[in-house]
Amino acid sequence: MPEERFKKFVLRKKFDFSVIKNLSEHFHTSITATAIRFVDLGNHPIMLVFAENGKIKWKSCSKDFPFQYLLYGGKVPEDSVMGEYFYKNRLLTGTEDVWAVDWFDFVTDRNIHRKFKEHCIPHKNLAFSIIWEL
Repeated sequence: MPEERFKKFVLRKKFDFSVIKNLSEHFHTSITATAIRFVDLGNHPIMLVFAENGKIKWKSCSKDFPFQYLLYGGKVPEDSVMGEYFYKNRLLTGTEDVWAVDWFDFVTDRNIHRKFKEHCIPHKNLAFSIIWEL
């Protein structure tokens, strides 16, 4: 995914999950690889979280993402879309609303009602979420 072509592709596009999906199809890359590249080159702040059996294995976020720390350290938060999958066996397809307090630590009173979007892609005992603010 060459930097110049990648940046040209996302120029003036409002971010949602379809941007990652379309980039993935355009460059013939996986959703995960495309999202990782978007963290570095994209035009919108996002956070990526990968978990196995309800435990976070890794996270990555763009430099301008408003929160850097996750709740509970290495455990998937129960009130997240990913948490619904791991703890309640609910597969939510598509993009869902979440709040800053659902995912992030050190959320001030001023940011309690700050809304984000989460798109979770589960597979057996694994899940990958992309989180962004509107």
